[in-house]
Amino acid sequence: MIYDFNPYDFFIDFNRAAIEKYKEELVSKFQKIDEELFQYIRKANPTYKLKGYRKRKLISIFGEIQLNLHRYKYWDSEKYNSKTKEYGKWRYTVLFLQHIKLQKYQRLTHDLRLTILNMIGDGLRHKDILLAFPKDLLTTQTISNVIKRVKIADHIDNSEITKIDVTALVENKIHIALDDTFIKAFNKKKKKSKFRIRSLTTYTGHDKDESFYYRKILENKKSDYKMVKIAEGIKTVDYVDEILAHINKYYIINADTKFIVGGDGAKWISEVANILGAEYVLDKFHAMRLIKKLLSIRTSEYHKNHFKNARELFSKGDVDRLLELINSFKGDPLIHKQDKIQQVYNYIKRNRKGIESYQYSWCLGVCAEGQISHNFKQTLGYGAKILNEEILRNMIDLRLAKLNGFKPIEALIDNELTELKELDQFNKTTRWINTKNITEYKINEGSTPIIYSGNHSLARAVKTIITY
Repeated sequence: MIYDFNPYDFFIDFNRAAIEKYKEELVSKFQKIDEELFQYIRKANPTYKLKGYRKRKLISIFGEIQLNLHRYKYWDSEKYNSKTKEYGKWRYTVLFLQHIKLQKYQRLTHDLRLTILNMIGDGLRHKDILLAFPKDLLTTQTISNVIKRVKIADHIDNSEITKIDVTALVENKIHIALDDTFIKAFNKKKKKSKFRIRSLTTYTGHDKDESFYYRKILENKKSDYKMVKIAEGIKTVDYVDEILAHINKYYIINADTKFIVGGDGAKWISEVANILGAEYVLDKFHAMRLIKKLLSIRTSEYHKNHFKNARELFSKGDVDRLLELINSFKGDPLIHKQDKIQQVYNYIKRNRKGIESYQYSWCLGVCAEGQISHNFKQTLGYGAKILNEEILRNMIDLRLAKLNGFKPIEALIDNELTELKELDQFNKTTRWINTKNITEYKINEGSTPIIYSGNHSLARAVKTIITY
């Protein structure tokens, strides 16, 4: 029958049916594994007695699934019984959850958990992650819990670094972009505190192959940060040591390598430049924003021309003429914010050296504010919000690890698989197989075989039984 084809309804229905199909297949596979495990335990260690079933909900990448799993009763001789004042107690467990390596209270399947961590590393916000999965599958609290349970810093392997030889480049220079941003977060005692995040970005120039006239791509970019409570402060001299450690970590330099420090005009940034013996560049964004506050460029052509003139003088590094222009605003009846003029004048004068740098070819401007936006504000999400301190650090660590070329998620998987393999081996050799009475059991033909463990004596015993 020919009917009007609605592509939107068609794909909505098709995708929904596909998701339901995969959910059913996943449930079927899990139930099969649970049944095989039951047959295995029944022969390997009958002291695990079946005690009904336990319903358990898991959240997969396709949606929520519900399983009906075997529940076992067993005697735990190591558990202290407060009623009898002795060791030994009946306990209950669902062996399937141990077998598929689910951590305590974990409801998310492993692939979904790692997908969330990878998305955070790509700079996606909580809201973006929620939109990527079926409605009502996740909550912002669930995403935060996933991030909180992993300490990303422990999975960053510095041995993976391939240092960049700056001395072999056409220009033996390293640009250092510095800036501060401030954010509120809850500490471990659930008290709100304000934190300073100091951003450090180093790069060797602009990538000529990837850059466009309206967008410059940083070449050999590496980023780092320092996060402290606002009351603690950061000593500039000590922070310079951290900058040098960062540079030596990622780059090969020599005595001729030239440092160029850029920032928003904060006193500590110019001090860093002095200590390093570096050139100093003032961030054009901050200077132009201050000048713009004096003018109404959207409503007045007169103000717009003044702003255009100021921007041209700044780009040429002509500080004297720029100061003359700002000074000429005083007493001008068309410029109303007279009380702000001296403040802007002093800012330009104080940062003379940083503006004069724009007349030289080595000056590429400053990208510090952009790095704050891309690396921190974008990842955490714009707007008013307060995160847990641990979550905040892990989100930043994930983001910067990705930008710096590390693979902490792969290291996390390897570490967890190693730990889980050891636990699995322990379960099979000391819990799931009754080593004391193993000679009493015979395996029925066609049943699920016993899995060999690392215990060689046990393996020989099993082999003897099978060949009997």
